[in-house]
Amino acid sequence: MKLIILTFCMLLVAVQNVCGDEESMKSFKECLDENDIKGDIEKLKENDDPKLRCIMACVMEKEGILKNGNVQLDKLKQDLLKDAERLGEKKISEIVNTCGDLAKELTDVCDQANVVGMCIKEEFAKYDINFEK
Repeated sequence: MKLIILTFCMLLVAVQNVCGDEESMKSFKECLDENDIKGDIEKLKENDDPKLRCIMACVMEKEGILKNGNVQLDKLKQDLLKDAERLGEKKISEIVNTCGDLAKELTDVCDQANVVGMCIKEEFAKYDINFEK
């Protein structure tokens, strides 16, 4: 659900791989529009288009995970628990705290969001939890 949208931002995968609940998809589309992103996302990614840099932060903000320039770890834990329930609350909390620690010294919200997102994706992959369809 929301995690799939978050994953798009982490990996900047093609739009067709991004499907979540209606609210998350709406947030994702709004962020694309707000950042004037049109066309082939993969091509933009290959060309290191700077417009893509803050998509994750935009989606996280719309989903309530990013507020006042800070990643809300408790909200992120709640959302992840819904999508990766089999890991359990304790393991998800450990993962989110580890990833949050990596980003806490960063001052740029886009960097924070990207570091947290990539870290979560990498940690979940260790448990065979993948976000792509």
